[in-house]
Amino acid sequence: MQNLVLVDKNSIARAWHAATVMKTDEGFQTQAVFGIVITMMRLKEKFKDRQIIVLDDGRADFRYQLYPQYKGNRKPKDAKAQAQMEAYYAQRDYINKILFALGVPKFKAPNYEADDIAGYICTNKKDREVALITSDKDWLLLISDGVEWFDLRKHAYVNKDCFYSATKVFTPEQFLMKKCLMGDRSDNINGVGGIGEMRATTLAMQYSTFENFLASFSKTPKHSTWETKLFESKEAHEIYARNQKLMDLRHKTIDLNQIQKSVSKFNEDEFFNLCSELQFNSLIAELKKIKELFK
Repeated sequence: MQNLVLVDKNSIARAWHAATVMKTDEGFQTQAVFGIVITMMRLKEKFKDRQIIVLDDGRADFRYQLYPQYKGNRKPKDAKAQAQMEAYYAQRDYINKILFALGVPKFKAPNYEADDIAGYICTNKKDREVALITSDKDWLLLISDGVEWFDLRKHAYVNKDCFYSATKVFTPEQFLMKKCLMGDRSDNINGVGGIGEMRATTLAMQYSTFENFLASFSKTPKHSTWETKLFESKEAHEIYARNQKLMDLRHKTIDLNQIQKSVSKFNEDEFFNLCSELQFNSLIAELKKIKELFK
């Protein structure tokens, strides 16, 4: 089985979009498209013998049904932010076209996020080695033997051996417990009341799972006041259970029929035409190298 590189399309493209602005003579922003190509080239050079798969986001309706406020904080706050978002959205079709021209496979499922597809692949990887390319730290939950996390723009790298330095806990199970207790502001997910990072880390390090924490009360009745309140709070239990369903990406099964696979071979003419339209003269100058990388 071929080892894999799983690329979080929106994470990479948004990071490039937020970098130095590039425009065509007509004023169309192109930095996200350009950045995707540069990233694919770097990955081809770094992971020569691996299959690169780009993962795209669907809507993940099951999360909105479970928690309607999910990602409710993502709306632009002002006209400038709105314009930036629209400029990014305008590039998405070109991103898909240029990936197709490069011959890089892209997977998308309407009711799952890229995170979920990555989670399914990593959970069922068998003996494959998997490199995760993203700036999304939620994907750290997927690290295990043979699974590594890379943030190329920040030159950050995490594997099983250095997991603690990145998360302040030792295992993905502890990381999930910590996240479920704290919530996730970036996704507008509230945490368990009265539990901040320090207490969440303490509980995760000691118990690894919420089930172990609850079971400890039958074994060791003596606990701190705040631990006892957490144990006795029905609301806290409900919030934790909800957050676990929202945050745990380690899917053993998903609806594989939903996954739409865009698979092609490198098309030099199509790639050249797109680069010409978007005025990527530096890429046109490297066309011979790009052809060798992607053929």
